[in-house]
Amino acid sequence: MKKYKFSLDQVLEIRQNIETQRQGEFVQAMRVVDENTDILTGIEEDQQSFLERYHTHQQRVSSQMSVFSIINIFMRLRLALTDKMKILSF
Repeated sequence: MKKYKFSLDQVLEIRQNIETQRQGEFVQAMRVVDENTDILTGIEEDQQSFLERYHTHQQRVSSQMSVFSIINIFMRLRLALTDKMKILSF
């Protein structure tokens, strides 16, 4: 004898198929989220690295500017002393 299928059995089967399909989509979405999280982590690490390099570069430039400022001060003092020496020689 043939097994009789109730109409609700068909609905249950359709529901189970949809649920299985949705579970697959969820797993795929989670993979995408994990990949994007890894990419974002890499971007944040790169950003931190670039920021540290920028600060190091700024410190070097700042110290070079300090050196140039000191050199300018000494050059002005030298010119001022030279001018005073000329005045004293006359």
